[in-house]
Amino acid sequence: MEMPKVSVAAEHDRTSILKTITLAFAADPIMRWAFSTADSYLTHFGRMADAYGGVSIGEGTCYRTSRAEGAALWLAPGVEPDEEKTMEIIQAGVEPERQEALGRILEEMETYHPKDNDCWYLAIIGVDPGFQGKGIGASLMKHATSILDGQSRLGYLESSN
Repeated sequence: MEMPKVSVAAEHDRTSILKTITLAFAADPIMRWAFSTADSYLTHFGRMADAYGGVSIGEGTCYRTSRAEGAALWLAPGVEPDEEKTMEIIQAGVEPERQEALGRILEEMETYHPKDNDCWYLAIIGVDPGFQGKGIGASLMKHATSILDGQSRLGYLESSN
């Protein structure tokens, strides 16, 4: 399989990117624990992904493959997720008895974030399960890290699995 071209996502790509991300995380242990039913997951996860990393699309720091087989939502220095909207979605979609534990997990993860204001953050990266294992995620990472290297910038990500 020839590697798909990686490019900057445009606003008209938002829906397909969020669908890809939703598929990519459908078996993620933390996200499926949090959004424990299919209805809850499918109703809320894409909206949460948009609130958390969707700003990258408008900022020109979201990279996608040619047919949105995969996408990487990077937040440049000074760009933050919409935490208020993210929390609203968590409150609407996560069972109340799991919200406190999820909050503690997110707070703990935050303590590991670099405090360097010049650091890029990979908020979300995902590949449609039908295309996983074919180097698409690696292509997305290589594309972004070559940009960061060219700017002498650091980047970081965290993984729930």
